[in-house]
Amino acid sequence: MLNASESQYKRSSALFLATVFMFLASAYVSVGCNTDEEGSPSPESLVDSNAAVAVEERTDKKIDFPVFVSTSIVGDWVRTIGGDRVVVESLAPIGKDPHTYQPTPKQVAELGKSKLVFSIGLTLEGSNIRSLLENSLNPDATHIPLGPLVNPIEYKGHDEHDEHDEDKEHDEHDEHDEHDEHDKHDEHDEHDEHDKHDEHDEHDEHEGHDHGTHDPHFWLDPARVSIAVDEIAAQLSRVDPDSAAFYQENATAYKVQLSNLDNQMALEFEQIPEKDRKLVTSHEALGYLGDKYGFELIGAVIPSMSTESGPSAAAIAKLVDDLKHEQVKGIFMESGVHEKVTIQIAKDANVEVITGLQVEYIQEGESYLQMMTQLSELISEGLK
Repeated sequence: MLNASESQYKRSSALFLATVFMFLASAYVSVGCNTDEEGSPSPESLVDSNAAVAVEERTDKKIDFPVFVSTSIVGDWVRTIGGDRVVVESLAPIGKDPHTYQPTPKQVAELGKSKLVFSIGLTLEGSNIRSLLENSLNPDATHIPLGPLVNPIEYKGHDEHDEHDEDKEHDEHDEHDEHDEHDKHDEHDEHDEHDKHDEHDEHDEHEGHDHGTHDPHFWLDPARVSIAVDEIAAQLSRVDPDSAAFYQENATAYKVQLSNLDNQMALEFEQIPEKDRKLVTSHEALGYLGDKYGFELIGAVIPSMSTESGPSAAAIAKLVDDLKHEQVKGIFMESGVHEKVTIQIAKDANVEVITGLQVEYIQEGESYLQMMTQLSELISEGLK
């Protein structure tokens, strides 16, 4: 039998042990539910960690379809704005002329997967590419011709140089009538094409220019490229709104570079005497450059905005006469564009052939900014 003193002692000991046990249990729960420097994270910190992972995954996420472009120059703009969040495929790859290039069956198949397509428009793309843009796009694709959005200049040709020859004025009149008839035909085609794509393309209202009456080579004016860049950033943001700030930031930075390029080109061309600012090229591609920086466009070996066509005997004779009459220093020749004819014209007119002109595409490892810098330096050196 336990006496009262012993019983009270045991009850006190049991109470003490229970208190200690409860304290230890409470401490264990506290450690398990909270984060210390060396322990496991709490549920709250796990939520934060998961959120951080989600943000990182969203940051690295790419648009889940290829963004297609018609030319390597447009591709360079889209890559610059889209960065590594955009996979860019070009129908006319680097080093290939979009006037004449024939896309491969593989490119055509990939084009059908794209939901966003950028082109120059204004009939810049040759018939091979243009037919794909009209007939082979994904039904859900948005096609953005950039040219009609940048306030394109009208294509006027070079009839003003015929004033010194009455016979040529008569020829000019005949050609003008023929051109008017062609425009009427184009307007009819334009109407049909507009009806065909009204529901498909939200930018069809701009396609009215896209039939040869406006010059498509707007990238010869960096200020107009800035307008195109804004559209590219807006469209990428539309399909990938989580990255909108990223695209806009890249566009803003690139527009600063375009402004610097514009200023640099103006300074380069100021070195050319005004009397020598006369250009003859392989085809009619430098209209925007002449309009922006004060050059007179005398003519071209191919009197057309596309290299798909070729010169006629009458056009060649006219160009030789114009070269002599206007006292042009030389012909800027594009690689692979009727080189033999160009060399013969220069010989007959007793002018220099200036090689290295590159207008329609960029080369491997080259950017649009580099291409334009080299072009301005070539023209400046050739005409000084």
